[in-house]
Amino acid sequence: MAEIKNSFLRSKMNKDLDDRLIPNGEYRDAQNISVGKSEDDDIGALETVLGNTEKTFTITPALPSNIQTIGYLTDEYTQTIFVFATNYTDSTPETTPVYAPSNKRCIIYSWSPSNPATANVIADGIFLNFSTTNPIQASLIENLLFFTDNRNQPRKVNINESSSYYKEEVQLSVAKYNPYTAISLIKTATATVQASPAPTTTTFVVNQNAGILIGMSVTSTSTTGVVKVAPVDFVTVVNAVTATGKTTVTLSKAITAPIAGDIFTFLISTMTNQSSDPNWPGDPDYLEGRYVRFSYRYRFDDGEYSIFAPFTQIAFIPKQKGYFKNEDEDNAFRSTIVAWMENSVNNIELLITLPSKGNELSANFKVKSLDILYKESDQTTVKVLETIPVIDLSNDSVNNIYTYEYQSRKPYKTLPSDQTIRVYDKVPVRALAQETAGNRIMYANFRNTYSAPDVINYDVKVIDKSSVSGGTNWIE
Repeated sequence: MAEIKNSFLRSKMNKDLDDRLIPNGEYRDAQNISVGKSEDDDIGALETVLGNTEKTFTITPALPSNIQTIGYLTDEYTQTIFVFATNYTDSTPETTPVYAPSNKRCIIYSWSPSNPATANVIADGIFLNFSTTNPIQASLIENLLFFTDNRNQPRKVNINESSSYYKEEVQLSVAKYNPYTAISLIKTATATVQASPAPTTTTFVVNQNAGILIGMSVTSTSTTGVVKVAPVDFVTVVNAVTATGKTTVTLSKAITAPIAGDIFTFLISTMTNQSSDPNWPGDPDYLEGRYVRFSYRYRFDDGEYSIFAPFTQIAFIPKQKGYFKNEDEDNAFRSTIVAWMENSVNNIELLITLPSKGNELSANFKVKSLDILYKESDQTTVKVLETIPVIDLSNDSVNNIYTYEYQSRKPYKTLPSDQTIRVYDKVPVRALAQETAGNRIMYANFRNTYSAPDVINYDVKVIDKSSVSGGTNWIE
């Protein structure tokens, strides 16, 4: 009986003809082949590839028996397979997804022939919030594994980190944590009046052993919120003595004698003039003709930056405290120039509220450093005063406030314009699909915004600054 031999040189699949009628060089079926995708003359060439081989490996801790793979990605360059798996099934995936319960397992791991006996766990925890109802699409750019499931916001992990590196959702999101609190230029302290020794109209003891400084302005309310000392009373601290965890406060003028339990608030601006200090290292004239605002941003573990925090008020206090003296008014009338309208501030303490203690920023938010930002009123550029490593971000233990002292120093670099106009991370709320192109991530079938609330309850009115209970803006 004659033997039929085909060389398949034409690399053409033909499903139209019967097996016995297929011309030489064509074929009906093929297994374990690869079609060449080059742009040379061998495009479409067939190459034999290795078939599948069953492998077994271990994961610590062991996976439950009912776990399912909901997504995977193969990196042919490193011969590594990345697997997303869970044993949780959400019963309402199309409406409002229910967060996976704590007794379920969500895991990302990888396997490579270089270590065939053990899988490498990349992230393991219920914070991944996987569900078998939401398959995962994944892409790899260098060492960053991006994935989306139309259930959670798009996320990514670094495949080179240990299994304990990721512990919370905020550490995974493609949209980075943003600093939403502006730098404060006001120092504050709050304390409660003690019953003993008995308070007088000018002197009393409070349960505060730090933070009360001479020169601070004072306001006070009763335990029920009744204002007893208002900003318009212009009361200040003339002496503060701390001993045994309490502070004896002496005021600049008499007030109605406080009673035990009254709440006192002490405030003072951090903008000062240090020209009289011979050891002060700054330039006393640098801010004299400048209107400057300050902000900050975070740098994360993968070299990414957060958006800017809101900028501060302009750091400006006019010379002579804004008062005309002697012949100033006549001179201004004749020359049309107010000669003293220059900035008297040259030293500013920037009070930055951190989302956690300074030594925990790296572990909790993957922050590596903080940039202090500087912007002048007549310029569109934003500059960097200093980059501070996260290990140097010491802060007080009560309010997590880091204090940076600006001493009229010049910025050391200017940020590119694309950072100046970036006001948010353009990442969808959810996305069904994603792909890469030119080291960029593209999302498809995505939801771009959250649903607006049905009702927004708000109130609009005009009141005096001094009448705002607990307000601090009058100190400006």
